[in-house]
This record gives sequence, structure tokens and C-alpha cells, in this order.
Amino acid sequence: MRASVLFLLSASFLGLSTATFAQGVTPAAGELVVSEMMFNPGPDACVTDENGEWFEVTNVSTKALNLNGLAFTDVTTSTPTYFRVPPAFGLPTLYPGQRAVFCRKTNTAINGNITAVYGYVGTPVGDEVVTGGAMNMGNSGIDGIRIYTDVPPAFGGTGVLIEEASYNTGAAPLNSGGTSGISVERKNLFQSMVATSSPVANSTNLVKSTTQFGPCNPISLGTPNAENSQDTTPIWPSNSTFDSVNFPNTGVLTPKGPASVGAGTQRLLLSNGPATLSYYLGYSDNSPSETPISLFIPGNPGSIVLDLITAVYLAPAPFDGAGAADLTIPIPNVPALVNQTFLLQWLALDSSFVIVNSNGVAMTICE
Repeated sequence: MRASVLFLLSASFLGLSTATFAQGVTPAAGELVVSEMMFNPGPDACVTDENGEWFEVTNVSTKALNLNGLAFTDVTTSTPTYFRVPPAFGLPTLYPGQRAVFCRKTNTAINGNITAVYGYVGTPVGDEVVTGGAMNMGNSGIDGIRIYTDVPPAFGGTGVLIEEASYNTGAAPLNSGGTSGISVERKNLFQSMVATSSPVANSTNLVKSTTQFGPCNPISLGTPNAENSQDTTPIWPSNSTFDSVNFPNTGVLTPKGPASVGAGTQRLLLSNGPATLSYYLGYSDNSPSETPISLFIPGNPGSIVLDLITAVYLAPAPFDGAGAADLTIPIPNVPALVNQTFLLQWLALDSSFVIVNSNGVAMTICE
């Protein structure tokens, strides 16, 4: 019998709540961040600044966030501009770990094939202030994005600043190799990305993207609506913790972001597994009975069950040569799961069913 890897999930479902899905709350400081900015799209023959500038925001909280009503400004003050999403516009709720892209134009045929939730030039937004190019991020010097809860004070409103991200083209890594068609990314979503003018510097948390996307030739580099190319974000605070008591941590199991019923999936990275060996998904009590591939509250107490026979199709790739694997599992849209904590574990077993590697985390489901 060849060795296998079991992915185990267990939980206690006593006293499940009857929570309902959140419609989203207005984000506070530290809950919504600018995760990426394309301030100089290109080449111009493919996409222009007028059509293709974009920035991405990410929900780094454990709450469902409502983006309607938020206001956005650029960082420069010589020609200040802002736009505000109308409170009743209808942007989708942004669940924990999810991203949303705002682009000057939403037409993918002219904006570099960017899927955006909002176009801030030409959108009938009612109270938008259009001056100095309507949020035209600069291609030289310092610029960036600020996010407010409402109309900014500089424009007569009472909005509270909740986020600022900026860049400086005169400092590393943007002062060499060009910036046309290359986005700037936030490496760690929980660290700031603010440029300074004295001394001239960029945040060490800012980096040029290295991932190709879109139809432009020469290529454009960026990760709109996807994980940043050089992401170093750790496990989400207060949502997942390593469990070295129940599981010997000889391997690594890392949730890439929070587990949210609203997001519907959870991505996990398995590391230090047996190189080139396929892994399997199992369930906590090793019962021989089989159930469909999906996460749900089963009749078997204490378990979330995955079909051991066919679960290989959830993650058909084996561990790579470095002993790592990337796995995405479904999370059911069940409000009762909110605030429940699950023990997740993968095991690498040899042909004699001796544990070769193991790791576990305690992961709490959020909105």
C-alpha cells in the first residue's frame, strides 16, 4: 500500500447559533486596505491612463464590509480630487479576505481587461467631484489613494480617514526598470504602504508586481482580483492559530486568509509534505462510510466530512518537489457556522500508517 496524506477537519457543533448573513458594516481603520495600485498602465497603444488606472482594496478584517458610501481621494494636494460611491449604489458585500478593484473605466475592452466593481470616471455617481483629471494617479513623484468613510473634510464633509497607501517613483524599487504597465503591490496586508518625501523612500512593504496579466503586448504585470505576486501576509490575526497541543507540528498548514461563509472557499497551503506524493482528504474519526465532497454539518458528531475516495479531485496535484501543495476547499453558506472553531489537520502516513508529517490549526469561521 502506498503512503497517503489525510486532511482532517473536526469540530463540536453543540449550541450552533442562528446568525444571519451580514449585509456589511462601514469599515473602520485597519479593516480595509489598498492592496495594489496600477498608476501607470500601458503600453499606451493597448491601454491609457485615462481608461486603465486601477487600484485594489482587500478586506483584512473578520467582518463583512459595506463599500457603498465610501469616498476615495488621491494623495497629492495640488489638484485634489475625490469620488464617493453613492450609499445606495449596490456594490457587493466584501467578505473577509475578499478583494475588489476600482478602475477609471469598467469597459474591459479599453481598460486592459480589468474586472472592476466600480468605474470612477463616467459613472453617474451624483456627488462625485471631478477636478484635475478625476483621480488621475501621478506617474512621477508621490501619489496614492486615501479612503474615507464619507465625503472627506477637505471637501466639506465629515468622512473619517480609514486607509492611506502611497508610492514614490523617485525611490526604490520604482526608480529603476520603468513603471509602465507594472502595478505596485502591498506585500503584507497588515503593514502600511506609505511613501515618504524626507528622506525620499518607499515603504519596504511596497514591491513591483511580477505576474503577467491581460492582453497587452509587451506584457502588463499585476494581480487584479488575485493574491499579490509577492504576498507575505501571515495567518489572519484572531481567526487562525496553530494548534501544537492536539497536533504535532512537524509540517506546516497555513490558511491563506480568513475562513468566511460569505467567501465560500478557503485556501490552504500544505508544506513539508512528502515530495511528489499525492495527498488525500479524510475526516476526523476514520469511519469507513462515505459522504459527498462538501463541507457540512454531518450526522456523525464532531466531524466535517469529505469523501475520501473521490476527494483527490479537489486537489489532484501532488506535493511538489519541495513538499508543498496548494488546496482550496469549500465552506458552506451556513450562517450557523459563524464564530464556530474548527480543528484542521493534515497527516502524511507511510505504507504502515505511521505518521510522517502532521500539522494543525484552530480556525474560526467568520462572516
